[in-house]
Amino acid sequence: MNFNCCSIHLVNQISKILNNSNLLVLTSTIENSPCVIGEAHCCGLPAVSTDVGGVKELIIEGGVVPAKSTELLAQKIIEQLSKTINNEVLAKQAQIRFGYEAIGCQIFNVYQNICVE
Repeated sequence: MNFNCCSIHLVNQISKILNNSNLLVLTSTIENSPCVIGEAHCCGLPAVSTDVGGVKELIIEGGVVPAKSTELLAQKIIEQLSKTINNEVLAKQAQIRFGYEAIGCQIFNVYQNICVE
C-alpha cells in the first residue's frame, strides 16, 4: 500500500487533491463542523476522523475514533482502505446533503423561521 500525504496550502487545489485521493484523514483534537468532510464526500471520498466537535454527524462513509488514539486511528484507516465503496454513490449522497442547494435551503429555512417569530 502506498501512502501519500500532503498539506493543502492553496484553496484552488483542494478538489484536485481530493479527487486524486483514496481517503480523507482528519486528526484534529478540536473541531466544530469541518467543511472538509462534506467536500471530501462530495468528491466521493470517505473520511476517517477523530471524534471531536460535530464530526460524527457529518460522516456518511468512513468512521471516527477517539481523539489522540493513534492505534485505533491506524486500524480505522486500514479498515477503510480495505473496503470497496461506490464513490459515485457516495458523491451523490453527499451532494444531496452538503451541496449548494441543500445548504442554501437549510439557511433559508433558518431565516424563514426567525422572521416568523
